[in-house]
Formats: sequence, C-alpha cells, structure tokens
Amino acid sequence: MKNIWVLSIKTSLPDTCYAYDNLKTCFFAFESFEKARDALRQELKKLAFTENAMFDGNGGLIQLEKYYTFDDIDGIEIDDDDWISTKKLTKIKTALRAVFGGENTTIDLKSGNYSDANIEIEVTNDSIRFVGTDDGPINGYEPVLTTNLFSMQEEKDYFLYINDRFGQYDANAELYIDLKKTDIN
Repeated sequence: MKNIWVLSIKTSLPDTCYAYDNLKTCFFAFESFEKARDALRQELKKLAFTENAMFDGNGGLIQLEKYYTFDDIDGIEIDDDDWISTKKLTKIKTALRAVFGGENTTIDLKSGNYSDANIEIEVTNDSIRFVGTDDGPINGYEPVLTTNLFSMQEEKDYFLYINDRFGQYDANAELYIDLKKTDIN
C-alpha cells in the first residue's frame, strides 16, 4: 500500500454560482506532503491575488473587508473579551491574508468564540470558523468560512471552505479546498 496526498479544489471563481453542483472541480495527486502543500498554496494565492467574485486582488475577502463592527459605528472600543471589535477583526483579516499569500502564520487571538449581532467567529490555535447568527446578515454579510491552513508544518489533513452569501441569496461565491492523505494499492 502506498500513501499519496490528494488536493481537491471546488470553486465557482472567478464568478458566482447558483448551486453547489455548478462548481468546477480539480484534483491533483502528489507523492509528498511538501509538494502537495506547495501546490495548495500556489493555487490559493493565484485565486486570492486576482480580482474575482470573492477576493479583492490583494489577498482580502471582498465582503469581509466591507464588514464593519459596532465600535466602527460608535467610535468607541468595546472592552469585552467575547465581542468582535475592529482590533480583533483586523488581526483575523491579517492572518487570513497571510494564509492566502502562502505563509505560515498564527491567529493573534486567544482561543474562544467572538460574536456581534451579525457573525460569530470561533478561534482555536490552528483554525478559524465564521458562522452567521440567528439575527441574520446585517450589513450585507453572512459568511461561512472555516480553515486550518494557518501553519502547515505537520503532515495532516488541511481544508479551506468559503461560501460568501452576500446580499444576493440567489448567488454565492464558493471555494472548497481539501488536502488529504490517501492510501492506494
């Protein structure tokens, strides 16, 4: 039995899509983790640093860059450990931009859940997960984002899932990347 690394990419980019089954899919196989990791980073960087329905061309998520926190509105920093502040959101955007650029990085926040009336963000030392709240998308953003690509040093499965549902509920920008070790005969 032999081990290989399989990189799968499903996406609607550069456009939007109307259903999951409309996504373009590519599969790549590699004999080493290092080659697979490098290919993942190269493909992600190509998408994130090109203007398309999800990315601004500079490694930023268009909708997340537009997202405002309550302290942006009021001009006061909210001193609540569990609240999403502009400072916390900036740390998250910086870490994501580094990941999209192919760097190993960390999220400069303690593990935990952060929320406001619009989104909730679950942070651990090696992953992040955005989810909408029951209050629905306010300021036009209801993200689904989950990834563990921050430090790709150890050989394990890695993933990135982004579904930007932004103000147009009939169209989404979607990106699903998986890197998995697979046994073959």
